[in-house]
Amino acid sequence: MRRTLPQSGGAALPPGQDGLPVEPSQFVQLLAVDFAGIYSVYLAAKDERLKMTRLAMALLSAPFAATIALASAKVIQPGALTAWSGVPWYVFALAMAFGLLSVVPFLRMRSARSG
Repeated sequence: MRRTLPQSGGAALPPGQDGLPVEPSQFVQLLAVDFAGIYSVYLAAKDERLKMTRLAMALLSAPFAATIALASAKVIQPGALTAWSGVPWYVFALAMAFGLLSVVPFLRMRSARSG
């Protein structure tokens, strides 16, 4: 059985019959559109990361703002906050709860990236 070499040049396939969905003149345009789409996705991801960081920082600052409010309202003595043994248990619980909540946005972002 004899093998034949593929034809070379423009006469190898009739125009539009080469199996490509677009004309060769549209390749550069498609690459530019694809790059613009990828760039838009990166910008959106950057914006989302910035929003998640802001939310996490707001959640981390909540226990400190609550402690200042409690001390200002004379619920706890400001002098009690100078030693670890004087800090009430609910201030530790508040800091722990909001500390855990501040991790949630990053877990959401992580699952969105891998999923």
